Amino acid sequence: MNKQTLFLIINAVLIILLSVAFLLVYQNVIPKTETDKLFGTVVVLGEEEVVSNIPAFGNYTIVHTMAEAFNKQGDKIGTVYNVKSVYTYFNINDPGIVELVVGIDLDNNVTVQIINIKQTSTYNSGIQQYVADYFQGFKTDQIILIPPMNLEEPGAGATASLSTGKVKELVAMAIQYHISHMMSLSEVNQA
Repeated sequence: MNKQTLFLIINAVLIILLSVAFLLVYQNVIPKTETDKLFGTVVVLGEEEVVSNIPAFGNYTIVHTMAEAFNKQGDKIGTVYNVKSVYTYFNINDPGIVELVVGIDLDNNVTVQIINIKQTSTYNSGIQQYVADYFQGFKTDQIILIPPMNLEEPGAGATASLSTGKVKELVAMAIQYHISHMMSLSEVNQA
């Protein structure tokens, strides 16, 4: 075997080993899903518990489900809430939809990711930016400090500020449920 062939074989083996290492790191460390992004790491969700059933028709704003979040080592890192709202401001046949996941870690830091949003196309990017700017890493008791944003362009109407208010309302509902749920668990553990 000549020197060039040996050099090519060694390089091929190194490239394969580096590729496998990269894939393992990517699969186990890099956040990919919206739930992973809540905690900045790959998470495994525990059993999902339905908090409120989705109504068959009409407008609603609910905390739909909750699940404990664990890291890859099996340590609990927080709780994930799925919150949903279907509401009509002006057009009954075309309701607005907001679905979020709200992550609350063990230190009561809150992070929010959008799962589904259906608004006037003019406002979708503004609402996404509002969530990115205001709902990343604040404490549960700081929700009151977050303002509903007016995303309106001149002459656009009131829908955008109502929609950002709906985002804040959903997150506040998840926080309120989390606090009351943790308090009731604490009372059960003390008994």
